[in-house]
Amino acid sequence: MCGSEHDKPCPATMTPPWSNDIAQHGNDGTLDAGTHSGSTELSIFSIDFTQTRRLERIRFYNRIDCCISRANGAEIRVGSNATWSSNAQCATLNSDFDQTLTCKLTGQYILIILRGEYLNFAEFEAFGTYFEYLGNSIAPVFSSATTSCRCNAGYTGTDGDMCLECSAGTYKSVPGPALCTPCLSNSTSVAGSILHTSCQCNAGYTGANGDMCSECLVDTYKSELGPALCTSCPSNSVSAAASIIKTACQCNAGYTGKNIDACSECLAGTYKSELGGARIYNHVVLEIYNKTLPR
Repeated sequence: MCGSEHDKPCPATMTPPWSNDIAQHGNDGTLDAGTHSGSTELSIFSIDFTQTRRLERIRFYNRIDCCISRANGAEIRVGSNATWSSNAQCATLNSDFDQTLTCKLTGQYILIILRGEYLNFAEFEAFGTYFEYLGNSIAPVFSSATTSCRCNAGYTGTDGDMCLECSAGTYKSVPGPALCTPCLSNSTSVAGSILHTSCQCNAGYTGANGDMCSECLVDTYKSELGPALCTSCPSNSVSAAASIIKTACQCNAGYTGKNIDACSECLAGTYKSELGGARIYNHVVLEIYNKTLPR
């Protein structure tokens, strides 16, 4: 069913139609009147759900007063394209009056395609488990109230209302109105995350995805998100806890280097008293001599 309250037949078309045919009679919930195509070359009956539906099965009621064999070989196709040939086939009709066939496909359109014969029948019905509605929400098919629509995992909002994507650093694992859950301290996730393991430790912190994150110790660093271990600074260098880049490692006092790949010991006659790649100073020795001045 379609409409704002899902209580009206979905739009239907027959191509080409019989002169005064009403295609909606093939999808009006009754067997009182049917629909009839106007060609034996290629006949197409189409129902537009107006939104994506997940189908499970179809039920086809053939014309019983005449020409029941005409439906034999007709294809049932489902997809998101109004052009029949772009959609997948899920079933083939026979000449029985009442046919229930499996049709596990997803799409906005369901079509009956028949070549070489008129397409005429009493009623065509489609059944599904769920349909998507109000963007990023889901509800049982043929629900009669918008409050049946519940936000998907990764989205939050009141039942029947718009659903907002969980922001970065949060996640939501189940459908419904529940709030998004923040990741544990010192971890983050991408927007719309649905699993707690989407939460990854920040740079400067380490731990399994979705678990507690510990800061990298002094003399180590970690540059990327995720569960990787912290990397030790090069020899004779040091960094602060929770460092996020290699250049946070600085050469110790008494050692120097133009880059952080290696720290070299200060040469004899030089010294360096601070961390980092600071300049080296020459060591100057002052000698003081006692001298007797003339009286």
